[in-house]
Amino acid sequence: MKKIGTTIVFLLILPVLFMAFSVLVTSFIGVEKVNAQEEDSWTMFGNNPARTGSLENQDLVANVSDWEIHWTDLRLNSPVIANGYVYYKLDRVICFNAFTGETVWEATKGVAQDIWSVAIAYGYVYADANGYVYALNASTGEEIWTYVIGNDEELYAPTVANGVVYVGCGDNNLYAFDAFTGTKVWNYSTSGKVRTSPAIVNGIVYVGSNDGNVYALDASSGTKLWNYSTGNIVQEHYGSSPAVSEGIVYIGSDSSGVYALNASTGIKIWNQLTRALVFKTPVVAYDYVYVGTNNILFALNASTGMEIWNFTHPGFFPEWASPAVADGVVYIGSGAEDDYYSGNFYVLDAYTGEQIDHIELDNRVYSTPAIAYGAVYFASTHRLYAIDASSYVSDTDPPSLDDWSEVARFSGSGSEKYTTDYFTCDHEEWRIRWEYVPDSQQPDLTSFSVFTYPKSEGDRRATYVNQIMKTGTADTNGTSFIKNYQGTFHMCIDVEGTESYTIIVEQNLNSIPEFPSWAILPLVLTITLFSIIVKRKLCAHKTKLKLVGIP
Repeated sequence: MKKIGTTIVFLLILPVLFMAFSVLVTSFIGVEKVNAQEEDSWTMFGNNPARTGSLENQDLVANVSDWEIHWTDLRLNSPVIANGYVYYKLDRVICFNAFTGETVWEATKGVAQDIWSVAIAYGYVYADANGYVYALNASTGEEIWTYVIGNDEELYAPTVANGVVYVGCGDNNLYAFDAFTGTKVWNYSTSGKVRTSPAIVNGIVYVGSNDGNVYALDASSGTKLWNYSTGNIVQEHYGSSPAVSEGIVYIGSDSSGVYALNASTGIKIWNQLTRALVFKTPVVAYDYVYVGTNNILFALNASTGMEIWNFTHPGFFPEWASPAVADGVVYIGSGAEDDYYSGNFYVLDAYTGEQIDHIELDNRVYSTPAIAYGAVYFASTHRLYAIDASSYVSDTDPPSLDDWSEVARFSGSGSEKYTTDYFTCDHEEWRIRWEYVPDSQQPDLTSFSVFTYPKSEGDRRATYVNQIMKTGTADTNGTSFIKNYQGTFHMCIDVEGTESYTIIVEQNLNSIPEFPSWAILPLVLTITLFSIIVKRKLCAHKTKLKLVGIP
């Protein structure tokens, strides 16, 4: 009986022993494997259909030796990586071994010359040229299908999701094609060129147009769900594509800012001005949004739009060079300060913006990096690089971000004019979230005015710390941020013709005010004086005890 029991136990643990042995053997096998797993990949512009441009939870292990490839003609394209290969657009699609840089195959069909990349999915390479979209076998480069739009129309960076290829076009349309046959599924017409690469999340396609709108379309039918007008061209020539994360759509605009929109409704959550036009695509990671302008890279709080840090250098980031993020590190290419032709490649701490490394290049960088196999792949105008990125791991602990707590709330309807009760904000950062519904009969006559003042002595009116003044239906909700003001405040609210309104005051519990440096010396003196007084009193007490005969 005992022998039978031992046999059963052995049979039960045998599979576990086999799995452990397999893992052990695998760890000793060479890491260079051309048919690598697809998880370790960067299969399209922005890494994935959501266009987040990041690998948040992947420890980069050194699998690739540095290599570079040269060519003669100027190119702006971005690389992608899948299954141990790098795919890049020269005047045709070329496939390289991701670990050695050796050429595997070259396609014969031409490609569009732009900042974008091809897309890899289902064993196919999806590419575009002026007037047509096509699919190649990813292992051989053999043509699978081609769809001709005609008229040499420009096409921009395909996105692939759920068996469908989505691509914007210069004829004002967004097209959807069957990924396996190339059959057109639907197209949606805007009033401007669709010079952007769409993002697809949860069955919705998000795309910008030169008509100044961001559109959300049903991914299956192309039916419009909502649109939001930035009032300016969303992208010009090559521009900002949307990135979608945690139910928010982020996109740059010609209005010198970044917009954050509710992915379900299109309602604006925040808009952050960035001092210059934003043609680059935002990257989302670690609850930050990373976006570049001419010579400044910003890290913004993804929930509020508040600036966390910025990195400035004397050259400039070409209008279309977007960053890529992995392992707490930001990678971005740029132009040089001294001449038009040279370039730079920067490696930055994702949490602080501090420079980790700086690589000087012979040519400027317009493309967006891709990250896989422990390496960062990027292209300058005349070279394709693979650089070991395993040593570029941030030692900084991710900072604690926002923890918002409600301080006060005011609501009402109709026409009202009054001063609120006092409320106290004792943290460094607080915000006012507001929303109103205009009068349904005469919306243009609706007005909404809120001024926030610090508490003042007597009847003297202090200078306001924040103002919100809106009319009609243009901007009926928003968020105002206040920083470095602590104390007691009240609001003067003046609304006309509203169906309803709500104002919420919140403070960020993680934004603890810094201790003022001017107070350090008085504090030290106070503590010293207090210590002297206590010491003297103790000495006097001991002396008194001795006088009465108590040892």
